[in-house]
Amino acid sequence: MNVMSRAIVQKDELNQELNELFDLKKAKARKEKMLDQQSNEALREIRHLMLMFRDGIPNVTIPVSENETLEWKSDSQQLVYIKDRHVQVVEGTTKETMVNLRPFLIQIVKKAKEFYRH
Repeated sequence: MNVMSRAIVQKDELNQELNELFDLKKAKARKEKMLDQQSNEALREIRHLMLMFRDGIPNVTIPVSENETLEWKSDSQQLVYIKDRHVQVVEGTTKETMVNLRPFLIQIVKKAKEFYRH
């Protein structure tokens, strides 16, 4: 291979690597934007639930997984996430955790409704 054809191959490889880099960068930015949107929506729902629960809802606990729990604490009026005995206010969890807990908000409301039905 002569010098000229080697330079062309290297230029093509460089362009391909640069394109892949910017594709990865764009994909990561899209993923982060989507996570931001989802976590903002989850946070709005969490705050709404907490506001409504402050009106006298008793303690409510639901399992999220084998080692995770979501709990409304009526005395401190906080929604907490418990994982492996580590307690954290839900509003202070990571974006990923808030998004993952979102489906369980409905369950905690349903469990609170059971209290008033009995």
